[in-house]
Amino acid sequence: MTRCALSTAVAALLLLVACSSDDDATPGTDARAGDSAAADGAVVDTSSGNDASTDIGSGSDASVTLVTISGVVREVGGDGDAPVSGATITLRDSSPLVQTTTAGDGSFSLQVPANQVLMVEVAKTDLLSSIITFRAPSGGVSEVELGLLLPAAADGVVQALSLPARDTGKGIVIVNFELDDRGGVPAGGEKAVISAGNAGSFVFDDNDDPVLGDTLLAGGGDVAVYFNVAVGTTTVTISGSGCSADLPASTTYPVEANKVSWILAHCGPL
Repeated sequence: MTRCALSTAVAALLLLVACSSDDDATPGTDARAGDSAAADGAVVDTSSGNDASTDIGSGSDASVTLVTISGVVREVGGDGDAPVSGATITLRDSSPLVQTTTAGDGSFSLQVPANQVLMVEVAKTDLLSSIITFRAPSGGVSEVELGLLLPAAADGVVQALSLPARDTGKGIVIVNFELDDRGGVPAGGEKAVISAGNAGSFVFDDNDDPVLGDTLLAGGGDVAVYFNVAVGTTTVTISGSGCSADLPASTTYPVEANKVSWILAHCGPL
């Protein structure tokens, strides 16, 4: 998983979940955001580990198999992608609420249901929260890197492009293309279009500078960023040779005020 750097306002715009769905994963359905708090306020801290099978569904009594997702949370847009201690990582719509907090070195470990479409929110005061929608592979995943964006970095990109100011009552959507089969860089033409209303989108060129548009540039960055996105939900259409979203086209992703919503896509060999 690569990350894209902006040469002026932000040293690293993003870091993202480095996992993709397994071949045996059940096709996902609606990943719509709901009430993230458990009805009784109970919290399961999974950092110390749980049994392999636990009741953890969204208000359901069904027993599910848990897998471990572990990695580091980093601040992006500042100096050196510093690890973020004390960030809260929450499995949305879990009951009881599944949550953990990053250690002093930014590390975390969270147990989540395998082969289900999940939403994880990462939050820390003074940083823009991230919501990642994905399917956890049956074997879990390690060395995940999650990023929390500095508001000033997001504002700097918008200013660099002479765009309207960022509206804190709207959201940001970032579509991240996994391009390992293409040497980690786009061939050009990989495209993402979201259904929610927005003020525009940009990608990055081979000098790490932002360029207006929704289509990746050859040798450039691996993300398309939409800003001032209407709050609610969105779908995404991915195009380009051998490219598709990680989740089914019918999947809806949350868009929330002053938060970053991540959509994962991948492209096979050309």
